[in-house]
Amino acid sequence: MDSKLFAWVYSHFGEPSEKRIGGQAGIISNQLSFLGQEVLLYSPDLNKHIAELSNPNIKIPVVEKSGKISLKSLSEVHGTPRVNWIFEFEKGLKTKDFVVPRDNRFILSSKSVNSKPVFDVNLKTKLPELGKLVDVCYISGYHRLEDSGDFAEEKHDLGLLKSKNKKLVLHYEYVRTKNPEILSVLPRFDSLGCDEVELRQLLELLGEDKQAKKVSSDDSNSIFEGAALLKKRLKVKRLHVHNLGYALNLYDYKPTLNDVIAMLFASSVTNTKAKFGKYVTFKKQHSFCINEGLSHLGFKALASFYRKHPHLGKNFLESGLGEDFILVPLHVVDKPVYTVGLGDTISSVSLGAEIALKKQSLFSSTIF
Repeated sequence: MDSKLFAWVYSHFGEPSEKRIGGQAGIISNQLSFLGQEVLLYSPDLNKHIAELSNPNIKIPVVEKSGKISLKSLSEVHGTPRVNWIFEFEKGLKTKDFVVPRDNRFILSSKSVNSKPVFDVNLKTKLPELGKLVDVCYISGYHRLEDSGDFAEEKHDLGLLKSKNKKLVLHYEYVRTKNPEILSVLPRFDSLGCDEVELRQLLELLGEDKQAKKVSSDDSNSIFEGAALLKKRLKVKRLHVHNLGYALNLYDYKPTLNDVIAMLFASSVTNTKAKFGKYVTFKKQHSFCINEGLSHLGFKALASFYRKHPHLGKNFLESGLGEDFILVPLHVVDKPVYTVGLGDTISSVSLGAEIALKKQSLFSSTIF
């Protein structure tokens, strides 16, 4: 969004009704922090406005003059503020001859002061040490990279992050891009998160147009087939796809009931956030679970999938557990007051919960 359009928006709409932290890194880091996780946040766009809107428990990695990494408060960051305008609208809203089909939003994005979401040169040599500090690393922003050199550099840096911590889980939260260069770096990740529209677009980038055209939000079988092909082509160990009413995870291993529990927990967190418009604590999530049921769309998707795959047995309808996947109905709020970043939330929280349940403890995470 250029400066003239930014000024026009201000002149017509005035001050925004609410100021929130934005961007995938900001949304994911804050929600995980409010759930009590130890979170490190790195972004070239950090500034005081972000610090003011963020959970004070979030830390940032800083390379001192001595060469050591120290973890500091977000309040110590400086930088030029970057503001995006987000207009949220609900299903059924009418304008002229058009009726909004689902709860959604329109985003006017301002240009980043630091155009490339890459690691600072001073931090690069410390990536092996930084990787040792965390269990999972969430990365986003590659839709802002352009040339092959940027992606080659990222592949190298991802290798550094895991070089001294082979158990570190690297997760990429996808945002649509037309740049096929992103396909060169995605296989370096252990986990990938996307929605059904992004699934279709990724298949198109891979040249799988026939399969991409089959992907439909109303057909869980088409989403499973598309996701299975995408996972095979990208060679990731874990693929998460969220859709309205249900989510699908594919794994390189046999999932357990704990993975289903992790997804249901993530669903309750996400939809508590959608209902109240605030970051969610364990207490709020528990209250939501008591009073809200799962979506009929999710159970419909589960039943449709079972009809095509009866060999899974009737237990599948109760658990959603397959040999190497889970298909789980989710909560859906009728009239959400918040729609931004819900996909990022369910994707990141479900992975974090999986790791925490495996360790039977809290986990630490880094978000870039």
